[in-house]
Amino acid sequence: MSDDLEKEAKSILKLLDGKCIDNVFRPRASELCIECSDGTRFFVNTKDGGELDFSVTGGASA
Repeated sequence: MSDDLEKEAKSILKLLDGKCIDNVFRPRASELCIECSDGTRFFVNTKDGGELDFSVTGGASA
């Protein structure tokens, strides 16, 4: 795994640490949403089978 991908994976793991997953759903064919009990939503998507894109919305602030 490249250094950039490894850093990104560690950052995502840190964001998920301690979260309780309430729901996982597919808003679109190319998108996955992981919804946590505190309202945080992690989105993973791709355009035309390209690279994955990650985004985070909502949730309780630490």
